[in-house]
Order: sequence, then structure tokens, then C-alpha cells
Amino acid sequence: MKYRKKSKNSNQEYFEFNTMHEIADFVAENKYNTNEFFKNRSNDLSSLRTNSKRGFNLIGFDESVEFLKNGWDEGSKKLKNATKIANSNQQTFRSEYNVVGGNCSVPRYLQGIPTNMILQKRIEKKQKLVNVYKSVGYSSMWSADQILVEARKLIEIVQQIELNGYRTNIYVLLGADGRRDEKVCVKLKVKSSNERLNLKKISFSLMHPDFLRRILLKLIEIDPIAINGSWDAYGYPLDNEGNVREKYSEIFNFEKNDVFVPIKVENIDKFIKSLNI
Repeated sequence: MKYRKKSKNSNQEYFEFNTMHEIADFVAENKYNTNEFFKNRSNDLSSLRTNSKRGFNLIGFDESVEFLKNGWDEGSKKLKNATKIANSNQQTFRSEYNVVGGNCSVPRYLQGIPTNMILQKRIEKKQKLVNVYKSVGYSSMWSADQILVEARKLIEIVQQIELNGYRTNIYVLLGADGRRDEKVCVKLKVKSSNERLNLKKISFSLMHPDFLRRILLKLIEIDPIAINGSWDAYGYPLDNEGNVREKYSEIFNFEKNDVFVPIKVENIDKFIKSLNI
């Protein structure tokens, strides 16, 4: 199956997407597809449910796909209200004479020198790279406001890391566990190290409940590992278990300096001080 990877540490397979468009197009293409377990529930799939139970869904499946592709303005505003975004691409500029440029050197022009324009060249400073993994395995007991609080904490953590001279890749992770240690796991890159933090782009995957309840539940519905007899509905969030980082590292092969951010961070300052970077 497309976008399926095999863990280096175990026989576990998982979904891996490198862009929002990849995951959006994949779930859209498989909107009505299911694995064997969910074929029996094809008329009541959580990813496609129209009659929301207890406010479980806020928007529809198709709208969720659009937010993934085009960004979520409202989510961006909510994050901006709580955080100040650092310039993650630390750069300097060097001036040189050229035949093109933004300003003219009058003395060189009067002397007839062809390279009489002043060109500003951008120089990117070399920075160390840190991979930041954010778990989004929130159960249905988490409200949208509670998830927003944790998304804000992630942005502040990334901001502090970048202010200390690092570039960051940001990934979101989901792990759902069945009854026989069969896991459905998803890894999505939401920010590359050569990008600045784009809140409109990443806010939907970090904090909108329907990223979980439409997009990620759709992946559980089509993952071939979720088989009848092993699963109870959609399984249980891997984050409900102890040693969460260790559970995820068995699948995603974290490096020594990778930063793993659980669904709940109690104290940002203490968390940042604990990082091995």
C-alpha cells in the first residue's frame, strides 16, 4: 500500500507522509475504502459520519481535506494570539557590486563601470538540525480548547529551540493500539527545516479535532493491520500507556537528539531544560 513503511526496529508497518498534500490526496482517494474489519461498519464510519455524536465532529470529511491542503486561517489566528513566532531561518546579507541590484553606486556609474549596481546576497548560517515529534493521540475526552493549549506549548517549544540556533523538522505522530499489540501508526511531516513556522499551514494538524476524527481515523479504517477480532472499534491511543516515548521509538526509530513532545506538557521550562540538545 502506498505510503506504507516498515520500522527499522520491528516488523511494525506504519504510514509516513512528507507533505500535507500527500496525506490529503491519499485519504481523499480512499474515502470509501476500508479494511476487512470496517467493511462491516461501512454505513457508520467515524471518518464520514454526518450525524455527529456529542459534538464528536466539528466539520465534514471533505472540508477537513481542504484544510489540510490549503491551511486553516482560524487556527492560525488562535495560535498567533498566544505565541510570538521566531525567525527560524537565521540569515545575514552581504553586499557586492553587480550588473543588477537594488541600488546604484553613483561613482562607479559615472566612471562607466558595468558593475555599478549593489546586490544584496543572502547568506544562510549553518545550523544544527533537530527533529521534533509531536504526539497527537488525543482521546475523545479531550476538548478542542484543551488541544489548543497543547498546540501552543509545542509552538513555544519549537520557538525556543530555534532561538538557540537550531533548525527544526516538525512531525506529528499518532499511534492506536489493538488488543493483540497490533498498532496503527502515522507519521506526518508538517514543517521542513528550511521553512519558517507557517501557522496557517500546520495549525489544522496540530489542534483541530477533525484532523484526528476525520483524517487519522480514515487511515485506521483502511490500514490492513486492523482486523476483526483484534480491534475494539478504533483501538486505544498509544499515549494512554506508560513510557510513551519508548513505545513510539520502537516504531519510528528516534535518534539521540530528537525531541519527542507528548500529548500533554506539564511545564514548558522544565521540558526545554530536559532536552538533550
